[in-house]
Amino acid sequence: MAARWLSRVVRAVESTMARSMAVDARPRRRPPSRRKTKATAPVAKPKPSHVVLREGMTLRTLAQAMQISIGALESTLEGVGETLASHEEVVPIDTAELVALEMGYRAQVQRAASKMGQGNVQPRPPVVTVMGHVDHGKTTLLDALRKTSVAAKEAGGITQHIGAFVVQMPTKKASMTFLDTPGHSAFSMMRARGAAITDIVVLVVAGDDGFMPQTKEALAHAQAADVPIVVAITKCDAPGSNPQKVKQELLANGVLIEEFGGEIQCIEVSALTGKGLVELEEAIVLQSEILELCARQEGDVEAVVIESRLDKGQGPLASVVVKEGTLKSGSFVVAGTEWGRIKSMKDGFGARILAALPARPVELCGLRGVPSAGDVLGVVSNETRARRISAARKLRMEDNRLGKLEQQAGGSALQLEGKSNKGGEEAETERELKLVLKADVNGTCEAIRDAIERLSSDKMPVKVLFSGVGPVTSSDIMLAAASNAEVLAFNTKIGKDAETEAKQAGVSIHKSRIIYHLLDEVGRLLEKQAPTQKVEQINGEAEVLTTFDIKGKKGEKEKVAGCRVSTGSIFNLEGAFFRVIREGDVVHEGRCTSIRRHKLEVDKVGEGTECGVMLEGWTDFRQGDKLRCLEVIVQPAKMVKVEGGGMRFATE
Repeated sequence: MAARWLSRVVRAVESTMARSMAVDARPRRRPPSRRKTKATAPVAKPKPSHVVLREGMTLRTLAQAMQISIGALESTLEGVGETLASHEEVVPIDTAELVALEMGYRAQVQRAASKMGQGNVQPRPPVVTVMGHVDHGKTTLLDALRKTSVAAKEAGGITQHIGAFVVQMPTKKASMTFLDTPGHSAFSMMRARGAAITDIVVLVVAGDDGFMPQTKEALAHAQAADVPIVVAITKCDAPGSNPQKVKQELLANGVLIEEFGGEIQCIEVSALTGKGLVELEEAIVLQSEILELCARQEGDVEAVVIESRLDKGQGPLASVVVKEGTLKSGSFVVAGTEWGRIKSMKDGFGARILAALPARPVELCGLRGVPSAGDVLGVVSNETRARRISAARKLRMEDNRLGKLEQQAGGSALQLEGKSNKGGEEAETERELKLVLKADVNGTCEAIRDAIERLSSDKMPVKVLFSGVGPVTSSDIMLAAASNAEVLAFNTKIGKDAETEAKQAGVSIHKSRIIYHLLDEVGRLLEKQAPTQKVEQINGEAEVLTTFDIKGKKGEKEKVAGCRVSTGSIFNLEGAFFRVIREGDVVHEGRCTSIRRHKLEVDKVGEGTECGVMLEGWTDFRQGDKLRCLEVIVQPAKMVKVEGGGMRFATE
């Protein structure tokens, strides 16, 4: 019994194992999962290349603005020698900019404007910009206010660059900082720069000249900057002055003065007699009191470069207007891509000072290079920080420049390919006026360069190979000689070595102290180097009256057209050719082989005269045909005057 029961158990176990192995051998279907399928990971957003930096940003908010982790930001801070105690600690604005530049961002610094009621904020003098058309009396008006004679020192009586100085009002215990902007059309960028850093604009309009192009442009700059305007109608004592007409023109251009129910003050002044000067200063003081101007005298320093130049004895000099804080001598500063330590500072009258308060213009010495006008100047803690910020900005600027060159390279390659496919004659006429420009100050140099480049055209391009500040040097002459370029020296000196090398190398140096004369000189250079044009000139026309045959030199018959000259004259000279016109269509064009009158060979026949004409390769003359005598003459390129000075190649 036991043996039988045991055998049954073994068979049952074997049967169960066999079934389970068969089930395992079958392909199994995976039951549908009740879990939700995982969503596809979102594509990571690219990091922004531009970041806006504001004062008071903490480590956390800075990381959020740059869209990076706090850990990555902390490691970069350690690399520039900065450590913060917590994530909520405020990052200094210069440190934030340095970190952004180190990480490849384009940093835009936005500083908060001071307001009355804030701590350490005190009233400050207004920054007043005098704007208007050329020769409308801007500098003369300021001379009358500050009792100096700047206009006499300016070439041609025209202000060539921005002057910044402080005026102490005689009737008020108040001072103001004035910016005198040029009026010439080439200096629109400098006027825009003046309007961007000013509190009040004095719009000067001459009573004997009225509203002019640069007046409209100055008004547009002031309105774009949202700056209050005070109108000064100058030259009221001049013959032909009509202030009422000027006021009507102001109204027509959207300037609503108080006399017509507006809010803009309008003062009639005469800088020579002193009429209206007291009223003008009271209007400026009243406007500044309404604005409640104030600034911090402590904390971070912010200033704006008004002008910069390279002095032979002192090196790079920069004129700046302080906006916030107190700029002190001996501080490490960064202005644009340049850095340095302030060695000395001078006020508007040339006196040395140790500190400059807000709204004060100063000329500082000690920068390692010449900054660009309009650059923001800031104070940093030490030399290492200044060097690193300057180097990072230069690297970023170089990257941007190379990027632009790469974009232009594609277009240039296409242009070169197109030129190579042109005929040889057209390729030979491809010309270019190359210039090397040196000026006294940076802002003037930039404005002149822009004015010169506006004279360029497709047929006669103008290329400024190099523009810089300072005297003309040997390296400028070498560049001009190697590139077949002309040298322009505006209100700057020429070194003795440079002058000698220029004579040896055959390089022309064009000197000028007035912008009009310089642009006219560039126009003459363009006219001289512009490609010539070949033009067909009609000299005369003859009508075929009859035809007859004569014996040629070899005995064969030759066909002669008996003609009468109807207009002009026809001739058989080198360069002349004839067109045979029949019923308005040209049936032949070729050279004349003979013109005879009374059986005599002649070179020229005038209007109303009959003659016989023979053409090369044409005998099918018919009565009534017109024989038109033409020649190709070479004419100089047509040049047109450009508003503001100079000439450019006329584009048809």
